[in-house]
Amino acid sequence: MTPPSPEPLPPIDEPAFNSNVQFQEEHDAGSAIPRSRAPAGKVSGQQKKKVVIKSGMKRRKPVFQTRKITDLLAARFRDQPHKNTIEQILKELNMNRDGMYVHEIVRDVGNLTRSKCMDYMNALVHTEAVVRINKKGHLFYLDPEKFS
Repeated sequence: MTPPSPEPLPPIDEPAFNSNVQFQEEHDAGSAIPRSRAPAGKVSGQQKKKVVIKSGMKRRKPVFQTRKITDLLAARFRDQPHKNTIEQILKELNMNRDGMYVHEIVRDVGNLTRSKCMDYMNALVHTEAVVRINKKGHLFYLDPEKFS
């Protein structure tokens, strides 16, 4: 048994809603094939205008500004090498919005002792940019009201 063959679609007699397409019923001079559609710009000799449709623009996540926070720090933490280390800590906290424990910060930042990390974290808590929660160690995270 063979399946029934599909019926051919009827030809389009009416123009679509596209204004760039002009319907012609005449034959091309060089061939016997009728041209059913031709772009309007090529028929009338005018150049075709490009239409750019802007679909939903991608929203970029705003860049995290560490300078605002480092300007609020005590004078001894605003200079190098403390400033670079604190900026690295802030970037790690920004990437981990659920918060990080001290040992995770020491591991991810690298070249940092636990006592020095606690000094930096206490300075950041003092600026109220970072929140500290005491449960099975110190959990630090960026203040969600200021940095959402």
